[in-house]
Amino acid sequence: KLAGSEGMAQPMGAWILVPRTRRGDDFLVRRYRDHGARQLVLLGAGMDARAFRAFAATEDSALVDGAMVTLPELHVYEVDQPTTFDVKEPLLAGEALTVASRTTVGYDFATQGGDGWATS
Repeated sequence: KLAGSEGMAQPMGAWILVPRTRRGDDFLVRRYRDHGARQLVLLGAGMDARAFRAFAATEDSALVDGAMVTLPELHVYEVDQPTTFDVKEPLLAGEALTVASRTTVGYDFATQGGDGWATS
């Protein structure tokens, strides 16, 4: 729903988006399984949908060989511009979470923030 055929056809589509997502998924599953990670903070979350999906199991990431992996104790925090969530949330309406919780934080790094670090 979020990337769709138009998203995959873009210059950053399948040839970068798929391997980058897979690498991140495998890293997340390993940290959840082996190191007790129970929070994921996505700065500039964009159209990321990890809170709504299961992950394909591999030798490297599988909790159960050959099965889809879910992270039922994970709390996901998505931080991005409010306008991103204005587009994203209606697309996700009615979708079931595969994690414990999902919190969105609308924040404009260019104009908010006390010390001006984003504009330096």
